[in-house]
Amino acid sequence: MHSSSAPPERARLEALTGLRFLAAFHVVLFHAALWERWSGPAAVRHVVSAGYVAVGLFFMLSGFVLTYTHGGPAPVSRTSFYAARFARIYPVYALSLLLALPFALRTHLEHGGVGPFLAEGLAAFSLVQSWHPSFAMAWNPPGWSLSVEAFFYASFPFLAPRLVVLSPRRTLAVMAGALAVLLALPLAWALSGPEGWSTRYDTEGLWLDVLRYHPLVRLPEFILGICLGRLFAHAPLRAALARHAGLLATSATALLLGVLALGPRVPYVLLHNGLLVPAFAVLLLALATDQGLPARLLRHPWLVRLGEASYSLYILHTPVVMLVRSVGSRLLGREVLDTPAFVAGTLALTVVASLVSYRLVEQPLHRRLRRAFAATPKAPPGVAGAPAAPATERA
Repeated sequence: MHSSSAPPERARLEALTGLRFLAAFHVVLFHAALWERWSGPAAVRHVVSAGYVAVGLFFMLSGFVLTYTHGGPAPVSRTSFYAARFARIYPVYALSLLLALPFALRTHLEHGGVGPFLAEGLAAFSLVQSWHPSFAMAWNPPGWSLSVEAFFYASFPFLAPRLVVLSPRRTLAVMAGALAVLLALPLAWALSGPEGWSTRYDTEGLWLDVLRYHPLVRLPEFILGICLGRLFAHAPLRAALARHAGLLATSATALLLGVLALGPRVPYVLLHNGLLVPAFAVLLLALATDQGLPARLLRHPWLVRLGEASYSLYILHTPVVMLVRSVGSRLLGREVLDTPAFVAGTLALTVVASLVSYRLVEQPLHRRLRRAFAATPKAPPGVAGAPAAPATERA
């Protein structure tokens, strides 16, 4: 897998690392409280309560970072690539399931029984829950996106070599097609689904869950990320982006916040699946140049450190929030759970837990697994480039 105009140095994309923390924290904010009860400005409430859109950004970022890192000429086996992905994501993912186990067991004992509990657990530990709509939220709900990412990793060695050799013009054509497919599915739901344009986040339905969580439905976002990585490897385009990076990143951010602030006036199904892709694309390309004021702000050392722990923040936040709320309910009463002070404390504890997890669990186990996999016999080359952490872990 080669790119003749790849960036001369594989610099750490620190602005994107900072962005990952903000995106993960958006998801945490979304899950930390019942924001519809909040009496503050409606625009702020709408932005915070749309944290689900950050997952689409992660899918694009994943494709972009993997392509950026694997664009060089040095070959690496598919086995090594898959081992690197497993070593990076699975230890903390397994920890999240173990932390969520007591809450999932209690819920199933009250409503579903032991059989469904075990079936969901098997699907979750196997990273296949997103393929079955009724299992997508198994045990630790954010885990559905890791199930989707696992499919992306499996497909990357087959997709990327075919995409990174395209000319910029053909790459743009592929991106247009991927975006068209991505938007066609929610449009079809809005026009023919039982809830139509009035579909909300809390609307339930088998085919709506397929639209939200199925790996094949979300694949165009990953393909778009790979294509962005190909475009970024084109030196003239990269230079043009660098000259206007600050304006582009600021404009994309303003557009994103403006659309989210509109709240229910923007159809949920479009917002969830693809509407923000153009703005995400501009933001990623602009920040990847590491130029302009937004990039300088995002590569602040503390934001980079938090960004490095953003995978732990993302995948652990639900069991941590459930634990904090459970303890808080017992000690302080349920009426305090959605107060600003309690929500702020919950958020702070969640961030601290992610930093601890990154230092004591994610990094050490990742190193141990990489050493263990490195000791196994090598498979024939299949993907070019050195193994890199996925976008939900490192940029």
